[in-house]
This record gives sequence, structure tokens and C-alpha cells, in this order.
Amino acid sequence: DTFAELKAKEIKNGRLAMFSMLGYYVQGLVTGQGPVENWASHIADPFAVNGLTLEIATQYTPSVAMFAAAGKKKAAAPKVDLSDWYGPDRN
Repeated sequence: DTFAELKAKEIKNGRLAMFSMLGYYVQGLVTGQGPVENWASHIADPFAVNGLTLEIATQYTPSVAMFAAAGKKKAAAPKVDLSDWYGPDRN
């Protein structure tokens, strides 16, 4: 009975850890900084840099011009030779 309880607690703890890592990834995508840099800037000025400030949150949102150019055809990506990395003669 104790083993089953500990097993359930460990699974819940793992799920919580995975959810918090998702928060780190989203925070990095939105702000362009890591969690330590965001924390340091918040500690330096907590009233101006927090989750409610629009300056940081809207800095990386897509603009209308991005969607206006969506109909244009993009140039083909250059071909990359990966034989040095994945070829049979790799060291």
C-alpha cells in the first residue's frame, strides 16, 4: 500500500516537472531570454518587469505585415551537404 502511494506521488512529481519545463520553453520563446535573465531583470525592477508588462510580452508577437506577406512564394532553401556529418567516412 505504501509502495503504490509512493509510486503515485513520483508520477505526479514527474508530471509537474514536465509542465514546469514547458513553462521555461514558452518563457524563452516569448521573451527571448532564459529564466535566470528574466528573474534578474524582475528583481532589478519588479514593478516594470513582470508578467503583466506589455513591453516584453508584445515584443515577439507577429505583426500584421507578416501575415500580409504570407501569400508570396519563398525562395528555395539552399541545399546543405551533410555528408561530413552523416557520411560513411565520418570520424
